[in-house]
Amino acid sequence: MKDLRCHFVYAPADIIITRHNPDSAQKGFPGPVPLPCGRSRTLKFTAFLAVAALFCAITVNQTIATNSVVNGTGHHSLLNSVSDKAGGNDFVPQNMPPVALCRNITVSLGPSGTVTVNATQVDAGSFDPDGSIVSRVVNPNTFSCLNIGANTVELIVTDDGGLTSTCNATVIVQDNIAPQITCRNITVYLDKTGSASVAPADLDNGSTDNCAGSLMLYLSRTEMNCSDIGAPVPVTLTGTDAAGNSASCISQVTVLDTIAPVVNLKKFNLVLGADGTGTILPSDIDNGSFDNCGPLTL
Repeated sequence: MKDLRCHFVYAPADIIITRHNPDSAQKGFPGPVPLPCGRSRTLKFTAFLAVAALFCAITVNQTIATNSVVNGTGHHSLLNSVSDKAGGNDFVPQNMPPVALCRNITVSLGPSGTVTVNATQVDAGSFDPDGSIVSRVVNPNTFSCLNIGANTVELIVTDDGGLTSTCNATVIVQDNIAPQITCRNITVYLDKTGSASVAPADLDNGSTDNCAGSLMLYLSRTEMNCSDIGAPVPVTLTGTDAAGNSASCISQVTVLDTIAPVVNLKKFNLVLGADGTGTILPSDIDNGSFDNCGPLTL
């Protein structure tokens, strides 16, 4: 009875896995290494072409570097093999589908808030065992600010025989572009309480971000008072987008007080002296005069 186990047979130029009678002569080859059908064995080869066993007859397509490890995931061509007692082989090539291999990647949005991924970026070495790959397509391939984070894509590879294979990859989309913050200088006027408020919109001169709608603006200072009258006050406008990118600019805020003081009078009886004169002081007739910026000089 024939032993229908699969065997590795070493040769100077290639390695063959074949069904055969282990008693058969293997012309020009060292003794076979047994390998159960449908299983793989990891071996180390030196400067040989290598093959991994997925079935009982597989020949090699890939050159393996010195001391590489080859197993069932290696590049190979599948062949049907019929062996006789003399060790002869009748190989019938099969049309095998391509093998799609994916890798995860990280990409960054551009100034327009979008990024496009091509198939080669997520392809981790897809191959066709018995031909060549003629097409690689990744779907989806365009991402925007709405896709920041992890996204699953599908890689579809097609070989020259029209067969396809797919795998999934994760595309992590990041926004690493800082917003463009633009400032303008303004003048503010104190109110009757001696204060004035400044909002981000007052200093913003058209700031933008590549992810529209996500920009938050903040000021280093929002309240002005009478002590700020005089030299312009520097105020920093900072913008932060949803991804945490920030930028800033500085506005000069001029503070003015244009509100006149309020003068209140009261009646005062002046008593003349023996010389027929009398002196009136401001405080004699002041009835609580005031100014929005503090005490008055009367």
